[in-house]
Amino acid sequence: MSRNVSVTSIPIRIKDANGNLTRVYIGELLHGLYLAGAKMVTDFSAGDRYNGALLNNSTTSTAIGTFTDTVHAASVGNAATTITQTDTTLYQLSDSISALGDDVGMSADSDGNLYQQNVAELTLSAGLAGFAHQQEWPGITFKLGSTTPSPTADYEVFESNIFSDTVSGGTTTQYNIYRRIAYTPGITISYDDTYGGGVVKSTVDGKMAVVQATEDQIAKHYTLGLLYQRVTNGLGNYLLLSSTDGTPSANGYAGTWETRGTAIDTRRDTDPANFQGQREDPNPFVGPRDIDATFVGAEEQFTNAQSQKFAGTRDFVGQRESAQQFFSGQRTLQVLHQEVLSATSTIETYTLYVKTVV
Repeated sequence: MSRNVSVTSIPIRIKDANGNLTRVYIGELLHGLYLAGAKMVTDFSAGDRYNGALLNNSTTSTAIGTFTDTVHAASVGNAATTITQTDTTLYQLSDSISALGDDVGMSADSDGNLYQQNVAELTLSAGLAGFAHQQEWPGITFKLGSTTPSPTADYEVFESNIFSDTVSGGTTTQYNIYRRIAYTPGITISYDDTYGGGVVKSTVDGKMAVVQATEDQIAKHYTLGLLYQRVTNGLGNYLLLSSTDGTPSANGYAGTWETRGTAIDTRRDTDPANFQGQREDPNPFVGPRDIDATFVGAEEQFTNAQSQKFAGTRDFVGQRESAQQFFSGQRTLQVLHQEVLSATSTIETYTLYVKTVV
């Protein structure tokens, strides 16, 4: 039997006490996505590895950007001679998607045939997964910063000290990855939960049956749907870009991306300062030198081959080569350095982005 994905992608639930079935509407779908994120928080503690989480471990993960911390090796008041650089890469876990077995939800076609949804049918549209990321729902929302995002009760430190911004003298700003674990505003979604938000396959008295899905099963179902949308459409993918890099679109990434915090690399300012000192020239000058001079001679007599007499004075202006002379001693040198100041400036701003629309 062929599957019409446009129909079977719509999950079903129990409609009434008689066991009649109906399609799941938008309210139930969004509630299921919310339960999926909440289950991630329940199942995985801070620092745990799960698909889509941000961390500093490269195993089965995708590198999403690198933070560079630069710092003067010299302390304040000294000459700036060396800048050290520390690179730290941020990763997003990309484990393979696993099957759910009979915990996956079911759907039906127009002829009344029932199906267990396959992975490509787990969400009605990419828009639903994107909506969950736009609303910053728990479990799937990560933020970068040095202080807890607001409302503070809704967030926990998921990866501590993921980046450090250090300035000479020992001052360090620590940046963390925060995960949303609650949703204080509350979700204003209207849905019918009288008979649950979905159905799953089961066995009753040795026969195949359709039963009301538990919230845990619904959460598993939509968790898989969220992961599938990230793998196929990039919804929920994160990027870390520097201010020099620019925005995701400027780097060729399609879709709509929203910011989820920043980290800043700062460094102490420098200022030109003249340092004077004495040093002995290690290389004495050796060699000839030309001297411009005028020589005025007394009256001289010159006798040529014809015994002619010449009398008078002559002025000679010209060059003569002197004997080699050596020079050694002290020289005063002016050497221009950059002095490290106490004030600091921003060198680079790194922004965390998440994709919310295909």
